[in-house]
Amino acid sequence: MNTFQRKSVPFCDVRCGQFAKKAVASFGIIYKLAPREKIISLPLEGAVRQEFIETADAVFKDVLDRIESKHPKLIRRMWNAESYIDNELLKPEMLPIDHYYALSLIDAFLVHHVIALAIKADEKD
Repeated sequence: MNTFQRKSVPFCDVRCGQFAKKAVASFGIIYKLAPREKIISLPLEGAVRQEFIETADAVFKDVLDRIESKHPKLIRRMWNAESYIDNELLKPEMLPIDHYYALSLIDAFLVHHVIALAIKADEKD
């Protein structure tokens, strides 16, 4: 568990990679984060990889709802969080990178990936 603290709001424990983390990226809410080590090598492994996959899945659901696609079921079938995390999100030239900053990139870049999936789904129609 990671601890987040927002000024004038009591401490709340939130699993890193859940909605509070997305709020940091999406809405610019300022949280004081517990220190975390940098990511210095790829591919991500173990608990860190799982954290990134869970975050990508949560963000994917929100993005899919926001874009209001004509074919959401087809897009869900095309979505592969493991492949996105392993092959698309981080590149070796980005290393070393702060753990929390790397998590925020999921929210920043996944929307483009989901839109690309929506276009492919529309083309199959």
